[in-house]
Amino acid sequence: MNKYINSIVFFFKLNMRNPFYLVSLIIILSYLGVIVYSYLSSEITNPGNMLQLSSFFIQGYMLIFMFFGFHTIHIETSDVSKDLFLTIRKGFYIKIGSNISLIVIMNIMFCMFATLVIYTVYQFTGYHFSDLYKKSMLFIFMYWFLPAFISSLIGFVIGLTVHKKFSPAFIVGIWLLISPLNIYFSNQLYKLLGMEHVPGFIHLGISDPKMSYHAFSGFTFTVEDVMNKVIWVITILVIIIVILLLKRNNVKSLLIILSVTALLFSAIPFFFLDSKPNPTDFHKRNIDELNYYALNRYEKPRAEMDYTIKKYEIDLAIEKQLKASVHIQFTEHEKGKKSFSLYHGFRVTSIEDEEGNAINYKQYGDFLDVDLHMPTKEVYLQYSGTSSPYMDANQSFAYLPYYFAWIPLKTEHPSMRYMYNSNHRLPAQPNDLIQYTLKFNGSKNIVTNLKKVEEGTYIGVTNAGVSFMYGELKTKKIGGYNITYPVTWENSMITVDSYLAQIEASFSSIKDVFQLEDSQLLPQNILFIPAVGANDTLASETMWLQEKEQLIILINPYELQNEETFKYKEPFISYQMIGALLWKNNRIVHENEDVPVLFNSLAGAYINKKLGISSSTVSEAEYWTKEISQKTKNEKHKQIIEDAHVFVSNAPAEVVEEFLLKWSHILNDPNVDWGAVENLLNVYTKEG
Repeated sequence: MNKYINSIVFFFKLNMRNPFYLVSLIIILSYLGVIVYSYLSSEITNPGNMLQLSSFFIQGYMLIFMFFGFHTIHIETSDVSKDLFLTIRKGFYIKIGSNISLIVIMNIMFCMFATLVIYTVYQFTGYHFSDLYKKSMLFIFMYWFLPAFISSLIGFVIGLTVHKKFSPAFIVGIWLLISPLNIYFSNQLYKLLGMEHVPGFIHLGISDPKMSYHAFSGFTFTVEDVMNKVIWVITILVIIIVILLLKRNNVKSLLIILSVTALLFSAIPFFFLDSKPNPTDFHKRNIDELNYYALNRYEKPRAEMDYTIKKYEIDLAIEKQLKASVHIQFTEHEKGKKSFSLYHGFRVTSIEDEEGNAINYKQYGDFLDVDLHMPTKEVYLQYSGTSSPYMDANQSFAYLPYYFAWIPLKTEHPSMRYMYNSNHRLPAQPNDLIQYTLKFNGSKNIVTNLKKVEEGTYIGVTNAGVSFMYGELKTKKIGGYNITYPVTWENSMITVDSYLAQIEASFSSIKDVFQLEDSQLLPQNILFIPAVGANDTLASETMWLQEKEQLIILINPYELQNEETFKYKEPFISYQMIGALLWKNNRIVHENEDVPVLFNSLAGAYINKKLGISSSTVSEAEYWTKEISQKTKNEKHKQIIEDAHVFVSNAPAEVVEEFLLKWSHILNDPNVDWGAVENLLNVYTKEG
C-alpha cells in the first residue's frame, strides 16, 4: 500500500512540473468562475440553471481529462518513471493503478470543491438547504465527475494504442463525438445512418443542453442513465486490461477477462440505449399534441352518460408511464352502452364487472365506451400510457389536476381543444359528490386535495374531483395560506404577500361584480405549479379553482425569476381569475370560444381599472379585441367585438358592471354566440 501511495505522490509531483497540467487546472477553475459569475450577475435567473446550463463546462472538462489520461501514459514512458518502476516488484501494475488513481483523485477533489462553491452561492442568494442541494451534488457526480472519468480512460486507451504524433487528432475526434453539445449533430447523423439508438449510449451529457432548468422536475436522473455510464466505465476498463495483457503476452489472464466480460454483458439488458429523450423528441411530443387536437377538435362521445358515480378506488403507479387500476361504483345498477372521458394517451387493457366478467369496450380519441350487457353496479378498469405534455406524469414529476381525464370521467368533452395555436384545457371535473380512495405505489411527497390516512393512501369526499401532483415542490404557511411552490422560487416568495393581497382584492371585486354566492370563499391552499403548456397565451388558462379545496396557479417551468416576479404577475390576476370563478367552475365549455375570451379580457381590464391596477405591458383588452377581430371573418361580428370593447371602456362604472353581469349570465349557455352579445349590447346602447 505504501508503494502505491508513494507512486501516486511521485506522479503528482512529476505532473505538476508540466505546464499543461497547471494551465488545465486554471482553465477548469475559470470555467467554474464563469458559471458562478453568470448566475450572480444576472438580475433574473434560476439557481438550477448554474448546473443545468453547464454543458459548455462539461464539454471542456471532458476534453481536459481526456488529455490528462493520454498524458499519464507518456509520463510513464519518461526515463525517470521507467527506470524507477523497473526496480519495484509488480511495478508495472502499481504504475498503471497509481496513474488512474491520480486522475480520479483530481476529479474528485475538483468536484468536491465545485460542490462547495455551488452550495455557498445557494446560501449567499437565499436558498436554504433542500432537495436542491442533494440533487445538485448528484448532478455534479452524474454529469461532471463520470463523463470526466470516462474521458480520462478514453485518453488512457489512446495513449496505449495510438502513436503520439496522431493522438491529439484521435482525442479531439472522439471528444467531438461524445461531447454534450454535439447531441444535436449526432442525433441527425445517426438517424441518417439508420442507427437511432446509438446516441442514447454515446451521449454522456444532459439530454437537451440548451433547455433551462425545469422547476417542476428539477434535475432528472434515471436508472438507465446510470447504467449507461457504468457500461462505459466497464467497457473501457476491460479494453485497458486487454491491451495491457496483450502487451505482456499474458494469454491465460486475457482469456479469463474476456470470458467474464462476455458473461457480464450477456446478462445486462441494453435498455439504456433508449435512456435519453433527445431534443427533437421533446419538441415533437409537444407538436404532436397540438396537431392531435387541431385535427380532433369537435370529437364527441357516442354513447349515453346517464349514470351517476358514487365512488372511485384508484391504484396508481408512475414510472416511465402511468399505470392505473380504477374501480368505479355507480349509484344504481347500469345497463347498456355508457361513455366516459379518458385521455387518449392512456390505453385500456381490460374492463371487468363486479363478478370478474369481461366487459366489451371501445376507445376513440379521448372517449371510452363500455357495453354493459347485464345490470352492473361496479366496473374495474386497467389502463396505462403516457400522459399529455400539458399535464405530464413521469418519474420526476406529475401534474394530474382535477379537471383532466386521467381517470375515467363523466363529461361529454375531450380533455383539450385547439384554439389560438395552443391546446385549451377543458373543465371536465365531476359535479356530483363522490367518494375517492387513492393508493399510490411510490415514495414521492404527494400534493392532493384528498386526506392522507396512511403511507401511500388518500381518501376524501368531494364534488370537485381529485388532483394528484408531485415534483420539486415545497409547502409553507404564508399570510394565513398554505402556499405550495417550486423549491427554486424561494427568493420570489419574499414578495408573495403583496401578490396574495392582490388575489384577495381581485377575488372580492369579481365576487361583488358578478354577484357570486357568499359561500364561495378563497381556498386556504394556493398552489403555484410549474405546468404552463406550449404556446399558452390565454390568461384564463393559468388559474383553476377547485372549489373549497385549492387555487391552482400555473407558472412557466422554465421561467427565470427573482424578487420582483410576483409584482410583475399582479396585473394578470383578474384576467386569470374571472374564468376560474365563472364558466370553468361551472363546467361550461362554449362552442364559440371567442365570446368568453373577449368577455374575459374586457371584464379583467375593468376589474383592474376598478382596483387601480395598471400594467406597463400591452392592454389585454386591446390585444384580444384585435386578435379576435382578425380571426373573425364576418364583418358584422367584427363590429360587435369593437362595439363591446368601446362600450366597456367608456361607459359609466355602474352601467359597465350591470352589462358585464348580464353578459356573464348568457355565458351560462354553452351555445352563446355573437348574436346574444349584440342583443345585450343593443339594450344598453339604445338606452344610452
